[in-house]
Amino acid sequence: MAKQWKVISTNPAKEVSLPKRKKRPHTIYQGEGLDKMYEGLMKEPLQMQVMINITLVTGCREAELVALEEKHIKVLENKIRFE
Repeated sequence: MAKQWKVISTNPAKEVSLPKRKKRPHTIYQGEGLDKMYEGLMKEPLQMQVMINITLVTGCREAELVALEEKHIKVLENKIRFE
């Protein structure tokens, strides 16, 4: 904005190279792999089981999951609201 407003003559960020973003392949669980995952999940504390199941069923992102609060979960209505 400073360049646009003519406060400075050049944009100092113009020559900056952006870091390359590493793309990770998506992991798709199905069949035997899914069975093994659920088998292992049953050994985890209940809170972890619930969090993983919410993620699997809704497809929510990590940030959406950790932002969930009690007010977002309507048990009697079978609803979860992500903000």
